Amino acid sequence: NIWRDYVSNHVAHAYPGMKEIMERFRQEGGKICVVSHSYDFNIRRDYEANGLPMPDMIFGWECPPEQRKPFPYSLVKISKTYDIKPQEMVMVDDLKPGYDMARSFGVPFVGAGWGYDIPEIRDFMKQNSDYYFTKVSELEQFLFE
Repeated sequence: NIWRDYVSNHVAHAYPGMKEIMERFRQEGGKICVVSHSYDFNIRRDYEANGLPMPDMIFGWECPPEQRKPFPYSLVKISKTYDIKPQEMVMVDDLKPGYDMARSFGVPFVGAGWGYDIPEIRDFMKQNSDYYFTKVSELEQFLFE
């Protein structure tokens, strides 16, 4: 309830550079899917407010519990819908539930270290992510170079 109240009254701001990454990714044929503990309508509102490309698929808190992060349901659905193998996907997340979800389906995981500077989170992500970046520009280099 605390999280729901927070996101209903707070529009998330995209990190500088994310809009350009997402636009280029989409232009080059990539699919953008969001798996979140926020509701679909909050995600759409935030993407629109930031001028971001609308996600191709959204799996939010409105999904049944067994389909929410960290369960791999959304990754399985994305894989089947777009005929993409797990190793051809990439999951970018800043917290352990995203890592757990990616691991359970064999999807390479990028730890988004620009999101938190909490030592326990940072240390876990650095040690366990396939790739760990502290700057959005590092994600851009990884995706496009």
